[in-house]
Amino acid sequence: MNLSPHFTLAELTRTGTGLPNDPSPAQIEKLRALCVHILEPVREHFGKPVKVNSGYRSPAVNAAVGSKPTSQHAKGEAVDFEIPGVSNTALARWVRDNLDYDQLIAEAVKQFPNFKVAATTLRRVITATKNDWSAICWHDGKFYDSIKFPELEILDRVGGGDSFASGLVFGFLEHNDAQKAVNYGAAHGALASTTPGDTSMVTRKEVEKQLSGGGARVVR
Repeated sequence: MNLSPHFTLAELTRTGTGLPNDPSPAQIEKLRALCVHILEPVREHFGKPVKVNSGYRSPAVNAAVGSKPTSQHAKGEAVDFEIPGVSNTALARWVRDNLDYDQLIAEAVKQFPNFKVAATTLRRVITATKNDWSAICWHDGKFYDSIKFPELEILDRVGGGDSFASGLVFGFLEHNDAQKAVNYGAAHGALASTTPGDTSMVTRKEVEKQLSGGGARVVR
């Protein structure tokens, strides 16, 4: 069975354990999404065949390889792969910087229809101390892009994601508005990255200064 133009179900279920490894129809659809949204774009960009090392794992296969029952491989939601001749570092960076997170979020909310909000930060690493920073949020069937912080100067990136999440929640609680929420989250995360440690040293006033067009630096 073809899951996409260049990938088959056999590739995504291959196992060296000799144990049965047959996904359910719902798991096959998840594998199809991985092929369409991850493997195909990677293959097209690098122009080389992609070698799938591990895709779906039945409970028996998952146990045999020593993985936890909660592994996403056991749900059909993960794939390990490589491209011969391309370093894993270069491959991982391209995946991180170029895949469409809106498609991945759309697939997640389709699989988990009880989700009311789904969001993630978008970080493009330029150097260790300079990143492009923004975020995206899904709510009530629509996507919202945050304000962007190009070439954000990083002091300490630890805690940026937590600060984004808390800003996002604050925006929903305070305004019940997805666009404002993702902007609060992105601004809070950006500012937190300019202060040391994994707890925020940022005030609401400083966050709202960013939302009105201020630079991403904490003012003391």
